[in-house]
Amino acid sequence: MDTLGKMKEAKKMMENKIKQEEQKVTLLTKETKLALDRKENYLIAEEDGKYSFSIKDKTLLYLFNKGHNLDLTFSLSEKADFTLSFACISDHDCKVNLRVYHETSHTKSEVSCHGLSTNQTLTFAIEGYVPKYKKGCICNQKSMIHNLKKGKGEIDPDLYIEEFDVTANHSAFVGPLEEEKIFYLNTKGIPTKMATQLLLKSFLLGTSQNQIYNQEIERDLEKTIY
Repeated sequence: MDTLGKMKEAKKMMENKIKQEEQKVTLLTKETKLALDRKENYLIAEEDGKYSFSIKDKTLLYLFNKGHNLDLTFSLSEKADFTLSFACISDHDCKVNLRVYHETSHTKSEVSCHGLSTNQTLTFAIEGYVPKYKKGCICNQKSMIHNLKKGKGEIDPDLYIEEFDVTANHSAFVGPLEEEKIFYLNTKGIPTKMATQLLLKSFLLGTSQNQIYNQEIERDLEKTIY
């Protein structure tokens, strides 16, 4: 193989390695502390647990919870710019406690929590903390739970802000899928059950492009609906 051929082969191997790394999914199976060292991370919670995460740079995290009771703490420092896309499917009483601590100035958190409750109650308790003298922080929360069958949802959003120079917002919604969206898909020839599945799939996956992660959510969603 000539030099040009070797260079092309090396480039292809590097691209494959990067692609495999992007598709990597980590299972949370025990209480642990984790440092998120990749720009894009995919996690799946397989059992109840208490987890703490250290974030020091620009980080995107997709976390799927298979109906387990979780206690999650995210500590932001240095140049942390953190985006969380959290998804949960639960058919029993389930509670997720989630806290975000801004430990240094000019750190940013955008937390989105989407849940599907099909039986009993799914609860999100979301807290954001910005202590005094930590200036220029952004601390935002957006939480939503959709109910199916006998499912119920509760959201308790809290912001503990001790500094004036901060942007902090939260929103919360609990309820069924909008009938207007289902009706619109019905007018396009899509049956109600399939329309519900498509809407919930989009709701839970968010912008994830990871095939392994997405397939896990799709399998659980299909079992839930059918």
